[in-house]
Amino acid sequence: MAAASPSARARGVSDGGGAPALAQLLTPQEIATAWHVDVSTVRRVFQDEEGVLKLSGGNGRKRRVYVTIRIPAAVYERVMKERSR
Repeated sequence: MAAASPSARARGVSDGGGAPALAQLLTPQEIATAWHVDVSTVRRVFQDEEGVLKLSGGNGRKRRVYVTIRIPAAVYERVMKERSR
């Protein structure tokens, strides 16, 4: 399952000094493409990982709450190392 790391395609926000102001964040789609798996598989792998950003909208009273996740590059690398053992 070792595929090319999508870290090279990861996005980061720069503070202008060359250093990233935020950690590089990957989307589940980017990881799914690199791993050649479905996006739902990536969501399932990373859903309970510490450090994954979860953004949800709405209060859930009358509508389904959708959760958007972003995976920091460091978390991605950690999970890859754990899964390659």
